[in-house]
Amino acid sequence: MKKILFFILFSLFLVTPVKAQMINDNHFASGENLKIEGDYNKDIFLSGSKIDFSGNVAGDLFVIGQEVKIVGDIKGSVFFLASQIEIDAHVGGSVLGIGQKVILENYVDHNLTIFASSIESQAIVNWHGYLVAQDMNIGGQFERLDIKTTTAKLNPKIKDSLVIIGIGNNTKVELLAPSEINGDVVYTGKNKLMIADGVSVYGKVNEKNVIQPETKNFISYGQIFWWLVNLFGMILVGLLLIALFGNRLLNLPRFIEQEHYKLLLPGLLVFIFVPIVAVLLFISLIGIPLAVLLLLFYVLIYYLGQVLLAIWLGDYLWQRFKQKPKLTQDTKNYLFWCLVLGAIVWRFIVVLPILGSLLAWLISLLFLGGIWQLVKVNIKEN
Repeated sequence: MKKILFFILFSLFLVTPVKAQMINDNHFASGENLKIEGDYNKDIFLSGSKIDFSGNVAGDLFVIGQEVKIVGDIKGSVFFLASQIEIDAHVGGSVLGIGQKVILENYVDHNLTIFASSIESQAIVNWHGYLVAQDMNIGGQFERLDIKTTTAKLNPKIKDSLVIIGIGNNTKVELLAPSEINGDVVYTGKNKLMIADGVSVYGKVNEKNVIQPETKNFISYGQIFWWLVNLFGMILVGLLLIALFGNRLLNLPRFIEQEHYKLLLPGLLVFIFVPIVAVLLFISLIGIPLAVLLLLFYVLIYYLGQVLLAIWLGDYLWQRFKQKPKLTQDTKNYLFWCLVLGAIVWRFIVVLPILGSLLAWLISLLFLGGIWQLVKVNIKEN
């Protein structure tokens, strides 16, 4: 799991308007337009606006980009975050990703898990398929297939069961010939499931034309999606900060760790008086630009405070779970793993009802107070 988070997000960070046709010794490549070919005996990590990969990979393939095409033989798994992606490869592991439009061909030896706006698949998937999309056209073969969709045309061969959950009031799901379902078909949706002549279902067809209330689900798919988006975003911003400031990022969190509650009052005062000053600046008209900057500062502190907290929290946990690496040439690598661990833990904390929001607010006060105190110290020293 750590490797997945690290390289998907690190590859996103590496997107630059520079052409890169060769994969370096660390098996990274980034650029605006990538055309990569060849055989690789380790994991490959690609990021760019347009990516065309054709080759063989002995490990996993991690891709993030706008337009992506993958052709070849991937012995491991494929992980992606893309606007549009076409995978025409024999994947020895699983395929897991988030995209807008996803097209799949060829073979997937393990699982297929995709969240997208549109999915088209004619792939042979030896294990479980789990697909969530507004619109999908699914053929190929699965051991078992679970889908959640609004509009779907299905023509697969499934060795076990097919489970369909319709989204919204305009659900339209068609099971077309010559589909072959060796187990049960379980359908829940607002409108009737359409089963064409020539479709073979060897189990039972269990159809419920009522959408289950979303409140009965402990966690919805949308919540999971945005939880991952927020997690990836936090790590992405953290990567930028790590690249710019290195281990200096720990200075403020460690200062807060030493002062802790003493910073709450200064932070609260800043929290109260900055909006008042911003309002006065708005009223003065000529101060509107400065007022906007102050409000942006507010939002920035709230978000960056959580990112720095994640780095500190990861540092705190690593020191207790394992020996802390020396902060020499591996400083940024160490900070990255602090960021990943801390961000995951923090994102689980912040979604807690009431407590999560309260903690986020208190952290913001501490960082406001910490920044205020450090600014005062710097002014005195200078």
